[in-house]
Amino acid sequence: MLNFKLQNPLKGSKLTYHTEGGNITQFFGENPELYAKAIPGYPAKMGHNGIDIAMPYGTPVCAAHDGTILGIAESNALGGNQIYLHSFDFLDGGITYKVITGYAHLSKIKVIIGQKVKCGDIIGEEGNSGFVISTATPYWDNTNPTAGAHLHFSLSFNKKIAPDKYEGLKNEYGTASVDPAPYLGIQTKNELIISKLTLLKSLYEKLISLIKKNE
Repeated sequence: MLNFKLQNPLKGSKLTYHTEGGNITQFFGENPELYAKAIPGYPAKMGHNGIDIAMPYGTPVCAAHDGTILGIAESNALGGNQIYLHSFDFLDGGITYKVITGYAHLSKIKVIIGQKVKCGDIIGEEGNSGFVISTATPYWDNTNPTAGAHLHFSLSFNKKIAPDKYEGLKNEYGTASVDPAPYLGIQTKNELIISKLTLLKSLYEKLISLIKKNE
């Protein structure tokens, strides 16, 4: 893990799973079969390539770090209206990197390419543009004006290999996607599962101990 911290891009959202009272509807790596079927050429076992955070339609979306707006896409395909934010250079272990964060399914875009932004600046509004999958349910934006509204938040890293040249870091599936969870200061989906199993094991051991004492 590189030494870089991200701010929650949806202020007021709780970065825990929706079934536990939070706003995350989908973690990184979830539903691999669904994505492989829905998107031609998608890596078969990779699953979801970001984190989905659901707040009311139109909630302001904020920059998760300082940087420059690298790209904007306005369409009704896949990620819909999207923003890509490029960080400034940072050092980790003597190597120079840049971060790219993506903000997809927006209802409004409030920045332009080349614009410099500060962490916390409003760059758009949450929506459901494009092909939306929320809690493993596919929606198309024109079937319901607000169905499945959420922010798809993605992360990737570029490593500097020459004075004006960067190379994207690849994951085990050959894509640039990185799980944003640890950089947001939260547990990954797998870590949450392990925590729950550890807790259940502890409770089970306490129960067995009590039973033995009462025998």
